[in-house]
Amino acid sequence: MSLTKPTLQTKALKGFHTFIERWDMAAKIFALSNQKGGVGKTTTAFNLARAAVAKDLRVLVVDADPQGNVSTITVKDPLDPDAIDLADVLTARTGVTAAEAIVPGLWEGLSVLPSSDRLAQVRDELVTTGAGREARLREALAPVLDDFDVILIDCAPSLDLITLNALTAADRVVIVANASLFSANGIARLRETIDTVERYYNTRLAIAGVIINQYEATTNHAKHWHAELDAHIQPLLTPEIPKHTWIREASEGGVGLDELGTRAGARLAEVYASYLDTIRRS
Repeated sequence: MSLTKPTLQTKALKGFHTFIERWDMAAKIFALSNQKGGVGKTTTAFNLARAAVAKDLRVLVVDADPQGNVSTITVKDPLDPDAIDLADVLTARTGVTAAEAIVPGLWEGLSVLPSSDRLAQVRDELVTTGAGREARLREALAPVLDDFDVILIDCAPSLDLITLNALTAADRVVIVANASLFSANGIARLRETIDTVERYYNTRLAIAGVIINQYEATTNHAKHWHAELDAHIQPLLTPEIPKHTWIREASEGGVGLDELGTRAGARLAEVYASYLDTIRRS
């Protein structure tokens, strides 16, 4: 009988090590975030996903924004309004799994865990939920980690419980920003949240890089705030993404930059490919 407790401890420890080994071998998860809206998180998620499938990687895009914008531009077929999505996966009221909610994406190798405005209801539901509410997404993604090489979570422009779930699930944060005061302020608040998540919920969380979108290199305003960001947060990924309406228009049309057939598009596709390489090495 004296062997009972040590035997149970040994089994538990073995199970823990098996889980860690599986996690290390599985997909790396990146949360794309900034509390400031309009900085291009969704466009960045789209172009990083395109860069990944171009490298023959298996990619999952998780839409953690009730607006559902990245779902709209990355799914292969239009979503049925009654289709199951991330809201059904995170709520305690259903038994829907992530695997059941995932749908095919635009390109071979791309899958999407879509979202809808019902995610806002689940966000409010989580407020009154007890222990473990921050880990709902991490637990939901665990069974599908081996099916992908890269998972990109497109976060809402807020620091609510859905974003907290995304940060708890992620290995790394990719901060998407503009060279502006409001974007810099959003990053400051995000840094505080990242520190809290790392301390209490996810010790492996770290910043993989900061992507500067819509950059106007010829203006003193942009140069000033770029210097401020460079002084207070690292690493800034280079080169910056310039301000061109056709970049957003391409993603909204479901077209990869390398599919545009232009030199400018091909050059920017290479930039996103270099971003992907950098964050995967982080």
